[in-house]
Amino acid sequence: MKKKYLLTAFLFGLTAASGSSIAVPANDLIENSAHVVLTPGATTVASGTTIDATFDNVGFCGTSNTTAGVWFDFSGTGGAVENNTIGSGYDTKLSVFTGVSTSLVCLTGNDDTYPGFQAAVFIDSSATEDYFLLVHGFGSATGAFNLNFIAEAVTDNVPLPATLALLGLGLGGIGYQRRKQVKAA
Repeated sequence: MKKKYLLTAFLFGLTAASGSSIAVPANDLIENSAHVVLTPGATTVASGTTIDATFDNVGFCGTSNTTAGVWFDFSGTGGAVENNTIGSGYDTKLSVFTGVSTSLVCLTGNDDTYPGFQAAVFIDSSATEDYFLLVHGFGSATGAFNLNFIAEAVTDNVPLPATLALLGLGLGGIGYQRRKQVKAA
């Protein structure tokens, strides 16, 4: 029992002496990715940090993966989606994947689209597809970030009622004209 207290006191002393405690972000691992609900025609903002996250080692996906990152996931809207890190406090990178957490397929990635070393990725999302997004950094950079999800408004390609009415009148007119020609013959 005495050894347990000594170990706890020793570990507490290390934490206090270093000035920081290890607080791994909740979405550090892909299995715990933070789910973001997209609204077509709107921007959704998520914020977080990659400080104290672990290295994911996903390899190259549009950009190299050299440092720790955190995970987000979202369902496609059937329209264009932009993810960017504008407003972040460090040199960010983004990588987007499809598939399942144990078998990822790289879709795209980016480093430095916007000024201030802010990353952005653009995808034409499928309404039946789920996406995983890794926020990571250049070199060994980690820090606080803003992650902006901009979902384009999706319109259904359903004809307007006036278009259908005009089509009906046009077909009716063609049918009447054809009938008139048949009677004349």
